Amino acid sequence: EENGFLHWLQELHFDLLTGRTGRVVNGVGGLCLFLMSVTGLVIWWPGIRNWRRSLKVDFSRQWKRWNWDLHSATGLWTFVWLGIWGVSGAYFAWPGEFRSMVNWFSPVSAAQAKPPDIQQKGKRPPPDLHVILRDAQQRSAGASLLSISFPANERSHIRVFMARQEPKAYETADYHYYDPYSGQHLAVWRRGEDQSMGDLILSWIGPLHFGTFGGEGGAGVVVKVLWMVLGLAPPVLAISGLLMYWNRYLSKRWRELRAGQRLVATE
Repeated sequence: EENGFLHWLQELHFDLLTGRTGRVVNGVGGLCLFLMSVTGLVIWWPGIRNWRRSLKVDFSRQWKRWNWDLHSATGLWTFVWLGIWGVSGAYFAWPGEFRSMVNWFSPVSAAQAKPPDIQQKGKRPPPDLHVILRDAQQRSAGASLLSISFPANERSHIRVFMARQEPKAYETADYHYYDPYSGQHLAVWRRGEDQSMGDLILSWIGPLHFGTFGGEGGAGVVVKVLWMVLGLAPPVLAISGLLMYWNRYLSKRWRELRAGQRLVATE
């Protein structure tokens, strides 16, 4: 439902519950994540002789050492995904700028639906989803429903994905864009037909970010499970990195402050 927990969670992930401001903050965070994944790879490199040892964690050693190993190994095994999530997160904040940049070297022909008519918000009942689905079915005769994407914010569309082939996959689907306030059909992109390199790059940003490629069968489930597990990498890196910072700097400063307080108390 519109005010349900999943909708709240989606708003938290996309916009940090603060609309466009949160989306921009997320975009800046995405660029920082990409930068940290690239620089982290450079810092991680232990030399030709020792690089294999840095791929695993030795939990038999002192906790400070295995925390370092955990941070290094997690970053190495996941830096590709971290980079993808960083770039795609920035794309969601500035899609127009990214599209222009891609279009500079490869013409983009993917659907560019006009934004929803926000002036109609609250002036009429919400569009009937059944009507929208019937319209999409008529426009993509012979196709079957793949999924529906509801608006992430007031400037987003209702998107209906119609699979043209079996097994169902986003790579060969029609993307229908609808106004969430009037229900009007705004655009359709028949993915997989006469794509440029720019189209291909932009079309993969969403699926790579959310792990929604692979179809609805077993392969798709494997991808989703893999993305869920890999999604644990950022908190592991954050916690282990914070512990490293404590070990190297904060703990020393803490001891110095405590020593200073004891010295003042004895004077």
